[in-house]
Amino acid sequence: MLAGSYGLLLTAIDSSLEEIQLLKAVRGESGDIIDFEWLLTNKRWNERWGSNVGRRLLNENPGVLETGLWNKFVQVTETGVPITHEQYYNHEQFDGWFHQTIAKANDGILLSSLDISNQKLAEIALRESKERYAALFASSPAPFLILNPDAPRFTIADVNDAYLTATMRCRDDLVGCAMFEAFPDNPSDPAADGVKNLRASLERVLVTRQFDLMEVQRYAIIRPDGIFEERWWQPANAPVLDGNGNVVAIIHHVADVTERHASDERQKLLLAELQHRVRNILAMVRSMVRQTSSTYEYLEEFTAHLVGRLDAMARTQVLLTRSADSQVHLEHLVHVELDAHLADEARVEVKGPNVRLSSKAAEVLTLALHELATNSIKYGALAEPGGALSVTWAVAPLDGENWLQLEWQEQSMQTICQGDKSGFGTELIEQRVPYELHGEGTLYVTASGVRAEIAFPLIDGTSVFETGPDRGGAT
Repeated sequence: MLAGSYGLLLTAIDSSLEEIQLLKAVRGESGDIIDFEWLLTNKRWNERWGSNVGRRLLNENPGVLETGLWNKFVQVTETGVPITHEQYYNHEQFDGWFHQTIAKANDGILLSSLDISNQKLAEIALRESKERYAALFASSPAPFLILNPDAPRFTIADVNDAYLTATMRCRDDLVGCAMFEAFPDNPSDPAADGVKNLRASLERVLVTRQFDLMEVQRYAIIRPDGIFEERWWQPANAPVLDGNGNVVAIIHHVADVTERHASDERQKLLLAELQHRVRNILAMVRSMVRQTSSTYEYLEEFTAHLVGRLDAMARTQVLLTRSADSQVHLEHLVHVELDAHLADEARVEVKGPNVRLSSKAAEVLTLALHELATNSIKYGALAEPGGALSVTWAVAPLDGENWLQLEWQEQSMQTICQGDKSGFGTELIEQRVPYELHGEGTLYVTASGVRAEIAFPLIDGTSVFETGPDRGGAT
């Protein structure tokens, strides 16, 4: 008989339209309640959230502490006085309004909850008392307006200040007006299709009775001073339902995503430029491999020189990424490259004005200096105790532009044999400088040492990733 009664009780609980939970108090050594544990949840709860039997409340729903629900659970358990209330929850899996009754059950509570979110939304949208409505609606920083679902007009019932600011309109011009009369498309702009998209979204909301997030739209805003302004908005429409599930109002919201749209477009541009730059770098690597493989007979020499050239490129990229504007100080670049070759600073003169190079100019010049320094350390002036090196530069106007004029001059104490000067370094100086940087480059091998002259215009670069045959340097 007792088992049958328990079964009937469970059947009654499972048939309830409310979500019912039975929790027992978990007490610490001092007897204080430190948590609650689920003993039972009914069918309606389980269908929506899944069974919690055997689990601890604070592990599953720590948000009860913030909402004050925890204190009510403890109060009812200790006093036995039930509590009935309505409360909005927005934590863990909960997001909505609930009508709840908390009653004592042995050393714990019996909690019954009824989701009244739809009713509350309808009250907010249609409440005759403008004071409470204005506090929730007008003070929102997000642009909102309320539409009466009188399709096909969709009359504007109310609008908040944020929406007026976003659209640069007056309240009297909008309230009572049909949505599509208040915000018509610009017929002179073939890309403007906001009315068509908005009408389709509102009609979907009427049919589906569900929130509808629209695609990002371009809107033409005419400011009060008559100036045209282009904005990018992402509209959304949400139904307000009565107790019978009928749409009694539609909340229309717009999020201004102009900055995000511009950022996305810039990201696409940067990605395309990055891909272009990677292709250029790979082309440079192929050129280095080709030149290196044709110069050295043994694998060890080939590997050493190729790695050295790749390291030079890597050093430049490190310098570029350290600067917010992807520019490099020329003096820093020269010192870094000479330091990489363990050049004796006492025999090296580095002198010139402060000059900032763009990424392309830095990449080309670094490889040229790498080749010059490598040859000098092995075969040139820096290979002998008495040799010296001078790296100097100046900036001078030419044809209306400032040109960098850099000279690499070695001074050897011995007579150097003038041999074949063909190689990757020569190609960099005499071919890539004119092509990449629109400048001039010459390499001389004289009896007293190697001299290189490099000149190119210093042009401001606007892109983070400078690619292609654009002009090279940046002051």
